[in-house]
Amino acid sequence: MKPLSTLSILLTLLLSLGCSKDDEAAAQEGGETGDEPPTPPAENTEPTESGSTTNAPTTTTNAPTTTTNTTLNLPVGKQRQWTYATGQQADLDRAYLNQPINILTNAFGMPSGTQAAGQIGIWFYDKIKVDWQGTNYTKMNVWVSQGKVMKITIDPRSAKGEDGVDPDTEPTPE
Repeated sequence: MKPLSTLSILLTLLLSLGCSKDDEAAAQEGGETGDEPPTPPAENTEPTESGSTTNAPTTTTNAPTTTTNTTLNLPVGKQRQWTYATGQQADLDRAYLNQPINILTNAFGMPSGTQAAGQIGIWFYDKIKVDWQGTNYTKMNVWVSQGKVMKITIDPRSAKGEDGVDPDTEPTPE
């Protein structure tokens, strides 16, 4: 059972958060206008006891956007134009090699599909922009094992250009 002092602090925090929202709503309804918008209440994320944290509720206002650019909804890794097998460290096939899979999912989101092959998992990603030998590709395959990226290839069936590159051949890093 938690000590009474912890519970009273928690109740006080919750009450102050509720009252601050009432004050903001009353200010908006009362027609108060000012040059500055009301400041949201600060959140207390410091531990109240050693080893415990208080997660205050958060509110987010998402204003509708007027842009029609669908890349804004994509993870940052899918918004970027990648190169493949040029030997540069920033190439798609090298940038995430041997990285933990959470680094990959932070950049590209969750895979559109997966497949198990023994101890190795293959993750499939789409909506990728990759240039390999003058041809644009939109899909990649990621081999993962033991929580790390082992290999990244592009799916030759996702070729979008006709520059003399056979889209049926598997592109391999040089």
